[in-house]
Amino acid sequence: MANRTCSIDGCTRPHSCRGWCHLHYSRWRRYGDPLALRRAPAGASADERLRFIGWTEVLRRPELGPCWEWRGARNPKGYGKLGAIEGKSHDAHRLAYLTWIGSLELGQNACHRCDNPPCINPAHLFAGTTAQNMADMASKRRSRNGERHVDAKLSDADVAAIRASYTGRHGEKSQIARDYGVSLALVSLIVRGLHRTRPTNPPIAS
Repeated sequence: MANRTCSIDGCTRPHSCRGWCHLHYSRWRRYGDPLALRRAPAGASADERLRFIGWTEVLRRPELGPCWEWRGARNPKGYGKLGAIEGKSHDAHRLAYLTWIGSLELGQNACHRCDNPPCINPAHLFAGTTAQNMADMASKRRSRNGERHVDAKLSDADVAAIRASYTGRHGEKSQIARDYGVSLALVSLIVRGLHRTRPTNPPIAS
């Protein structure tokens, strides 16, 4: 029996799944269409590349209007990615800022007012340093603090219970650490008010 090939006209690659080769099957998995092509023509400008791949309008923050969520590749943190332009790869939102708003000074980033990583809507972007971006996130209570932090071992309720029950008896911190399965140093910081000083920020709406 002859080896099967892709069912797409003109494609001679070996069959992989659903009648398609690996390339066309991957396009179907990613875009819902085995013939979808998300690579802009050679020589396309930054504006043309952004529009060629495109976005989907999604209302995340009603007061800001719709986000334009990038339809192309994204990194693990959700930020859109583009292939090389003049030998350099770009974050989609940064390229959107440079293309549709203007230049960025040394040390500045393209930051999101909407706190939505895949958004490339220029109305949702502003120039800021990393410190300014973090301050903006903190002011809107959108950072992953408290029990949403990747290294968190205690809930807000646990922290409140530890503080409410602590009396200062000798050896009490060690006992609390054993009860909650955390370090003595962490318990000490909590009862002294030097760690977990405010409640966990709410998650960003999806």
